Amino acid sequence: MIRSIKQIISKGVIVLLAIVSMAAFNTNADTPPHNQESIYEWIARGKSLSRKEIKAMSAEEFIGVLKKHTLVWIGKDEDIKGLSVNTEIPGWPSKNDIPYLLSQLDNKERCAKMASPVFSTIPTDFTTVGEQALYLLAAIKQGEYSLGVKREDKESLIRWAKQEPTRMWITNTLLVIFVSIGLIAALLTIKKYRQC
Repeated sequence: MIRSIKQIISKGVIVLLAIVSMAAFNTNADTPPHNQESIYEWIARGKSLSRKEIKAMSAEEFIGVLKKHTLVWIGKDEDIKGLSVNTEIPGWPSKNDIPYLLSQLDNKERCAKMASPVFSTIPTDFTTVGEQALYLLAAIKQGEYSLGVKREDKESLIRWAKQEPTRMWITNTLLVIFVSIGLIAALLTIKKYRQC
């Protein structure tokens, strides 16, 4: 019963925001408009994802979802707390996604923007895959994804992202060396103990 009430409230908030957003429907977007379909059609072609669903995706899978829809909401029942939605996803995307995201930075293909079901306006235009890849790189650097990801200067973010795989390799190599030394020391201690 409580779950269905949450679903009704969630859908009601989305419809209410659609009505409020109609005034902002004809925005001056920096990407091509969506052919001026009604706001209801625009929302109907959207997709809602929970934080858990997003965290289970790679950055490539996530961008694939953005390419298929007009709008993607972050937040489902388990993410909604009263009139707010928890949009933070710690540890996502993974540093393993950096090579893919770097390869997409110049991609001008249209894709959906992210939104929250409790935002006062609903994005009614597209962004690009390259722009979303940049936001995801910023999220990796910050250690979590959220709708409020602060994006720094594009060039410094790209420079950081290109250096990060090298840093990861060095860190992992040092970890393997440290664990190996510890293991060897433990084996030598066991061997010495058995000889006594």
